[in-house]
Amino acid sequence: MYPGLKGGDNDEFSRQGQAIFHTNDWNHLRISAIGSLIQTWLNGVRCAHFHDSLSPDGFIGLQVRDWISDDDHENLVGARVRFKNIRLQLPANPINPSINPTLTP
Repeated sequence: MYPGLKGGDNDEFSRQGQAIFHTNDWNHLRISAIGSLIQTWLNGVRCAHFHDSLSPDGFIGLQVRDWISDDDHENLVGARVRFKNIRLQLPANPINPSINPTLTP
């Protein structure tokens, strides 16, 4: 998750990500989306924290974005991206059970 339409400084967000990203090693990504609050952490460092009341539900997708300019995509030829230990967990105490009535505290 990056600032995009929700505000924030894209350049600072990219600098932070580059500083905490582990090249050629596993990285730990945590995403929390409870009610309108969306937060992300990369290797234990909080990267995003914002409210999105326009998207109370949706789907989960994994997308790989590069930090290389659009003109340098040939540098990514042969690159591999792998995911492991993907877990989904419902919140123990949802903030707003009316968003999903099947979630009861």
